[in-house]
Amino acid sequence: MSFKEAVKNIPDCLKEICGRRIIICLFSFLAAVVAWIVAGFYVSIPFWALFLFFAISGGGMFYKILTGNYMIIEGVCNNIELTSVKGKIKAIYISSKTGDKILRFLPKDNSKALNIGDKVKAYIPVESMVYEKDGVTNISEYYCIEITEKKLKNTAFSRSESTRNTDI
Repeated sequence: MSFKEAVKNIPDCLKEICGRRIIICLFSFLAAVVAWIVAGFYVSIPFWALFLFFAISGGGMFYKILTGNYMIIEGVCNNIELTSVKGKIKAIYISSKTGDKILRFLPKDNSKALNIGDKVKAYIPVESMVYEKDGVTNISEYYCIEITEKKLKNTAFSRSESTRNTDI
């Protein structure tokens, strides 16, 4: 398989994450060069450090994804745990496709769009820390959770309202 075909086979969710890291890497490189030219080498050291961090972590992530060194877990979101004060998402619970395991994930950027009953795919690196506590499998690291099928909301109330208005 060629490099171009391998990149095409990467899921969109993972392409987006790798793209973000590469873009941050490029911008930090440009900022380091500009800071070096304008203010000198010592001012540009934090930008060089940022560039090296994202180049190494982004390159490593891209290599792992390109070689298929990740797991895909499909399931249904069955619970979303919220914090008591501000109502932010604290944890996401997904039951596996077979229904024998319940997985607990910490939230990331796209978790606000997730609702109970949505079918999802979770992309997890092979070397991720996984442990079980109280019958729930806790996954400490994952690349992303992709919503494959949204649960349709109950529209019975709005239909009855619209028919009621036409009868009058």
